[in-house]
Order: sequence, then structure tokens, then C-alpha cells
Amino acid sequence: VKWTLDSMHTEPKNGGEPVQIDGLTMDIDTKQEGDVVNTGINTAVKLVTVPGKKINDIAVDLALRNLDATWLNQFTKQSQQAQGDPQALQAMLMGGLQQLLARKPELEIKRIAWRSDEGAAELSAGLSYQGDATKGLNPATDIKAHAKLNMPKPVLESLMGSRVRDALIADNEGDEDYNPQQLATMVQDDVKLRIDTLMQAGVLQEKDNQMSALIEYAGGEVKANGKKL
Repeated sequence: VKWTLDSMHTEPKNGGEPVQIDGLTMDIDTKQEGDVVNTGINTAVKLVTVPGKKINDIAVDLALRNLDATWLNQFTKQSQQAQGDPQALQAMLMGGLQQLLARKPELEIKRIAWRSDEGAAELSAGLSYQGDATKGLNPATDIKAHAKLNMPKPVLESLMGSRVRDALIADNEGDEDYNPQQLATMVQDDVKLRIDTLMQAGVLQEKDNQMSALIEYAGGEVKANGKKL
């Protein structure tokens, strides 16, 4: 299934910034192979424009592998009957958990990539079940996961800065507002401290103003860039 949208413009009613999206495509490929279903979802956006910023060549590629076909069919039918009830959906998921895990399902974010004035950035991650479904789920030993990032330092600073700024504003709710210069300084100092701390811990690495990290989890052990934490 392929879906395309030439252009879309949003004007938030709550005072947020307008967003212009150009060249959106989504390609969904689902195949049943024996008793399992594998799905790939590839999304691309040519250009996203917000006031003062443009983000080009966005790509989000996902893969779901080894989903038990019978479980998926039952869950799809029952979820329609549940009409979005979170508790009912959770009960259905837990009720068929052993059947689902027996196929050793995998979720992979192959890449989340984009390009801006600061340069090109890319993230990827994966999560898979490696245990024995008949013995129940033990996340400490049964889960294997990884996450990887590679991006210019200004991009990472901008991403962290947005979250820090929102947190500071939320924490200050009800008190006197920060002035713009004070807020900018607080955000800059907080982001610098976070990045420095992650670098000292060996989680983040920097080379030629480019930040990278590879986090791996398997058998209850966490590694950052190949070294145990």
C-alpha cells in the first residue's frame, strides 16, 4: 500500500506554530510467511517548514517481524470491539502474550533521518525478544535492544534544548515568568551539563563537532560504544 500527499498546512488553534508539510509518502508492505507476519513501513517527507526553520529529506523506516499471524488476526478483531478502551486492549495483549512471544517478535526502527541547516542527522533502534515464552517474560534476560545516533552537535543541542525549555517552563508554572535572556541562559547551561555528563560517562562521543552513540542491551548488560557501563 502506498499513500502520497503533495502538501499540507496546519494552523494550531492553541497558539502553536503553523507547520507546512510538502512531499509526504508512506509505503506499507505486509507479508505473511508461514505462521508469521512481517511488516515494513517507510515514510518520507521532502520538506517540513515551521517559522524560522526548514527540515529536509525526512525518512522514517520501521519494521515489525515475526508477529504470530493467528494472534495478530485475533487482536485486530478484538481491538475493534474494544473501541479504544486502554484497559481492554492491555488485557487482550497480556492474554495472548505467550503466543506472541513464542515467535520471537522484533521491532526495528531502521532509521529516523533528516537534514537541516546544521547538517544531516540519523537515529536507529531495535528491540527483540530472545527468551523462552513458556517460562514467561523476564526483561532482564529475554530482551535485546540497541539504539544509535549520529548528528551534528548543534542538532543535539537543539533537540535537548527544546525539552529542557519545556520542562523549565512547566516547573515554573504559577510563578513569575522567566525573561527570554534568563531562560535562554538556563537552557544553554543545562544542555551543556547534560552533554558533558554523558560524554564523561562514555555514552556520547564527539569527533569534528559530530556526536555519536551506540547503546546496546543484552543478557541484562548495558554497553555504550562497546564498553560496559
